Amino acid sequence: MKKLLICTILALALSACGEKEVSDAAAQSPQQATAPSQGPTETVASAAVSSGPRAFADSANEMGWFRLNDRETMAVAKQFTRCAIERVNGEKPVKGQPIVLPLGKDLSVSGWIADPLLHTPARFLLVLRSPHGTYATNATAGRKRADVASALKSELLADAGFLSQKPLTAVAPGEYSVSLLQFADGQYVTCGSAARVTVQ
Repeated sequence: MKKLLICTILALALSACGEKEVSDAAAQSPQQATAPSQGPTETVASAAVSSGPRAFADSANEMGWFRLNDRETMAVAKQFTRCAIERVNGEKPVKGQPIVLPLGKDLSVSGWIADPLLHTPARFLLVLRSPHGTYATNATAGRKRADVASALKSELLADAGFLSQKPLTAVAPGEYSVSLLQFADGQYVTCGSAARVTVQ
């Protein structure tokens, strides 16, 4: 009888311990279930935002149009006037008169460009800018411009002319200003113009 009583007491004690463990685990699981998920927040916070110069350098491999981070480039670019956009699809730009282009048609822009030291840049960007987004495409100089070299008294600019021709397939409809952007001497330098295009 004593043995039976001792066994019963031991069984009850072990059962109580098991219930405590289960109840402790149950008390922890609501906390784990209600812990706020930080996945989306971390994704946004740790999203890599490329610096302006890196974005410009990475664009070297782009053949067509790509989105340009306006805050890191155009917003900090210094104005420079030793360059010119002279023709857009064969027309001389007129202030306040956008040139209308069908979506997908080629955009042809020609003119000349120099850097602040009056050298012809190896590469620059042709930029279409609107309040809804900025697009850019790579361009290179190299066309003969004896008139530019003579006017600026620098034979370094004898090949300062450029002609960029790219289809507008990747550009959203809208009205855009047309400008040139280069990265020289550690800073962005932009050349504005009266040119505007309406893609529709």
